[in-house]
Amino acid sequence: EKVNENAIDRNNWIIPTFPQLYRVEESSWFDGLLYLGWLQHVSVYADRNFIGRFHEVGPIRKLWQDTVAFYDANYQYQGILVESPIKWCYNIIPNLLFGRQYWRLYDKRGKLKMYGSPENYLSAMMRGDIRGDVLWSPYDNTEYLSRMTNTAQMGLQKWHITRNDNAKAAVIEEISIRNVAGKTKTGWLIEVENEDRIDPLIPGFFAAYNKMESTTTTLDVLGWLLKFILTIAPLVYLVWHNLDDV
Repeated sequence: EKVNENAIDRNNWIIPTFPQLYRVEESSWFDGLLYLGWLQHVSVYADRNFIGRFHEVGPIRKLWQDTVAFYDANYQYQGILVESPIKWCYNIIPNLLFGRQYWRLYDKRGKLKMYGSPENYLSAMMRGDIRGDVLWSPYDNTEYLSRMTNTAQMGLQKWHITRNDNAKAAVIEEISIRNVAGKTKTGWLIEVENEDRIDPLIPGFFAAYNKMESTTTTLDVLGWLLKFILTIAPLVYLVWHNLDDV
């Protein structure tokens, strides 16, 4: 019997029963009270069913490293996306403030599920295209590219995630809805292709990460100031030391 090498193995998913169509949206005001406004968080629903929540880890950790963790409906930890605190200016100069940044995605057992970074700036510029995010699987040669396909209208942005064989893996579409109380809620509708091998929770991680990166909080400002001080402190010390020697 011929084996289908592209068959989906749900046992490799972070949550084997996770749906392939779901939405990530702003949490309720009550959930906001639980986090005291310091850490960002978004809720995850499949139809009317609450299935979990993405939120930042901290607040101390938030000062030096951005993270997004997922907890299921029973508040059981399932995985985390971890951003490297080190950035690479021109891909060769390590620093805390500017340049290309890498991230890794782990499941609850600490197993690496995916890693990636923004696409090389020069490659995107030479192609005349928007800069995307490149995701690599640690188990095979599969590479995914997440690129925004609609940037003209704020609130209606859209991303496509494609494999390196040009097959569509998932679509992330920004949504804006008005609830029964008349309040507008924003979020993302995520649909994973039925025949693709990508874990459907992975696009949700990056949708939540994008939302939290695009929103500046008090901890973001404090974290940037801390990194700025740590970056310039050695330079100030060297200059001051050399002036003393003169």
